[in-house]
Amino acid sequence: MFPVHKNSSYKILIQILPNYCCFCSRSIANIKLMQKRTHSRKRKTVVVSLWVKPEIKAELKRLAEKEGMSVSKFAGCLLEEALHQKLHIEHAILLQPIIEQAISRRMAAISTRLSSLMVRGVLDIGQVRRLVINMLARQPGMTQQTLEEILDGSQEGSRKQITHMTPQLASLIEEVEKWLLQDEEAGRN
Repeated sequence: MFPVHKNSSYKILIQILPNYCCFCSRSIANIKLMQKRTHSRKRKTVVVSLWVKPEIKAELKRLAEKEGMSVSKFAGCLLEEALHQKLHIEHAILLQPIIEQAISRRMAAISTRLSSLMVRGVLDIGQVRRLVINMLARQPGMTQQTLEEILDGSQEGSRKQITHMTPQLASLIEEVEKWLLQDEEAGRN
């Protein structure tokens, strides 16, 4: 009969078993191999086996010791980080066409509005310019030389005014910007 210990455990069994059963010829190490290995039920990891070059293993071991981790845990962290980076790159590759398409749609909407504004402006300016030249040319005492001097002077004055910002011009620019972005804000709502 086996002696029963109130707190029986594997350690006690190892001590008692060689004395009372047929395993006595086997070493305790072999008996330990026969035990069922149980893993923590809390652990959420699985075994992955890899074949690496000896120098890679040596470097893994060195880095793991430097970080105060086991080689297994350190290699797992490295593998996890590499997978995160690979997924990040894949997502970035997938996002690029989506972002480009969204930007193209917004630019097309703004481009359409700007084109409309520019065409209207160019037509109006051209028409007004022709009317003014025609009216100036018909003024009594107007010579061709005087007309050309007036036109050259108006052109030079217009060039100077392009970079000059007045409060009235600033408020007009602000209104045009609102108009250009009006379609974008309506799309968000």
